[in-house]
Amino acid sequence: VNLCVYGEIEWADGGGPIPATVQIPVTPVMATSPTSAGGTLGVTLDGVLIENSAPIDLILGNYTIGAFDPCGGHVNPQEGYHMHATTGCSDSTADVPDGETALFGYALDGYAIRAPYAADIEDGAGLDACNGHETAELGYHYHANQVEENAVLTCFSGTTTDAFSGDGGRPDGPPPGGGAPPADG
Repeated sequence: VNLCVYGEIEWADGGGPIPATVQIPVTPVMATSPTSAGGTLGVTLDGVLIENSAPIDLILGNYTIGAFDPCGGHVNPQEGYHMHATTGCSDSTADVPDGETALFGYALDGYAIRAPYAADIEDGAGLDACNGHETAELGYHYHANQVEENAVLTCFSGTTTDAFSGDGGRPDGPPPGGGAPPADG
């Protein structure tokens, strides 16, 4: 039996958006060493949560196939709409410096997340372990990983707060049972 991971906003309590509050520093502070990124990674320019890697082992272990929209996101009834990748839907192409990519969002440590570099440019871009680098014009910032990497970011270079409040959501992963639709859905 194969099932599709699918959700509709109507399945959420009250059938509307699932509110969440994310605190992001206005002035980022570089950490002494990178820290692992998990759970909520940040927020897009249009307010959508950026989540960690889609749980492939859980999805496949439940014999499901994750249904992502063309923007790299999906809805589930416990977490609402969120993204696991960037495909250009939320990017701002305003004021993109030469040699850089469009702004996508902000990580929980306050540093900007820009769209991925093309794979052939990435190797020569001087990106650090967290896929970030510093330029004179933009300061330190990240570049999202390619969609096939299944991780917008894998670590944070800056310090983060523990402040995340998802009313009804789980910032640390998928819902129990892998997010399959209810039996009557």
